[in-house]
Parts: sequence; structure tokens; C-alpha cells
Amino acid sequence: MKELDECVRTHTGISLTRLFDECPSTDPLAPYQAHIRKWATAYLTAPHPKLGRTGSVCPFTEPSINKEIFWVGCVDRPDLTSEDIERTVTDMVTGFHRLPPTEGPDALLKAIIILFPTVTDYNMIDEAQRRLKKEFVAMGLMIGQFYPGCEEPGIRNPDFRPLQSPLALLAIRHMVGSDFPFLATKAEWVEEHLKRFASAIPAVVRSMIAAKFDT
Repeated sequence: MKELDECVRTHTGISLTRLFDECPSTDPLAPYQAHIRKWATAYLTAPHPKLGRTGSVCPFTEPSINKEIFWVGCVDRPDLTSEDIERTVTDMVTGFHRLPPTEGPDALLKAIIILFPTVTDYNMIDEAQRRLKKEFVAMGLMIGQFYPGCEEPGIRNPDFRPLQSPLALLAIRHMVGSDFPFLATKAEWVEEHLKRFASAIPAVVRSMIAAKFDT
């Protein structure tokens, strides 16, 4: 238990709590737990008529929740800058790798979301995600931005806006083979993806890769 306690608190002092565990009333996460649970279970794990495919909005979320390795942290400060957000999320990486399980197929299902409930200038969230993505992809990780009114379009339906959430947050998870569409805009990201998954890329993703670079 002591080892787990140590790995769920980051160097900047942010505690991480499993989605359905109760955090202490003094934790900044406490006022927002109900909101984020509802969003994760009623939106991320549910289908959507505008998604453009069958299945849930985020196929990654439900197995992560079911395995009890979907973690939430919260930074509830009114004076946050984009640099603070970047530093906070970067600090999560060490804790992310130390969270159980650290090996085996279930380790790939781990996820952390960090809430920034006082942030209403969502450009700071976008900027942090944009600046950190290169570093995270090089580590085999994905980082995604979510906030109210996020205009990032869906992969299969550009009229759908999948990255909606009740609070500003950034999400961290392992890169998986089906992530190619999120990485196809930069050759260096495609290279990182292929280094890890070229031998096991699903046929549909191989077709997307071929179409992307078809001359």
C-alpha cells in the first residue's frame, strides 16, 4: 500500500485517484468527482450518432475503467499559466509509468486525466497539448485536450466534436496501433507510430496510411 501511495502522488504534489475511488474531502478533486465520473461513463464509453462509426466515443476508456486503472488528478488554482499546465502534465509521466500494472497487456490500458477546473481560457489547454505532443509521442504516449466547446473535429466525421468535457482537462495514455489518424499530420509522428506497430497494424489502418501518402 505504501508503494502505491507513493506512486499516485506526483512530484508537484498532485494526488491521483481511481475514477470510482473516493478521494479525501480535502483533495481538490473532491468537488468535481461526480461530474467527471458522469462524463466518463455517460459520454466517453457511450456511442454517439455523429461519431461516424460503431462503438463508444473513446474505445479506450471502458476497458481502462473496468480494469480500475483510469486515474484522475486535479489542479484547482486560479493563477495557472500555460507553463504551469505543461510542467504539471510533464510531471505526470514518471507517475504514469509507476502506476500498476507496469507490464503486460493491461499496462497499455492505463490512463490519467488531469483536471484544470479554474481554466476558462482554453487556448492554454490547446497550447499545452500542442507543445507537449512531440515529446509525448517520442515516449510512446498520447496526450489529448478536452474542454467545453472544443472545436477539434472527429476523425470519421469532421462535423462531430468528440473532445467535449464539462471541465478543462488533459489526458495521458499509451499509444496504440489504431492511433495513426491522430499522428498522420507529421512525418516524425508517423515514424514513431510505425516503429512500434508496423508489424501489427490493422488492415484498415494500413489502408489509411497508404491513402495518406498516395501520390
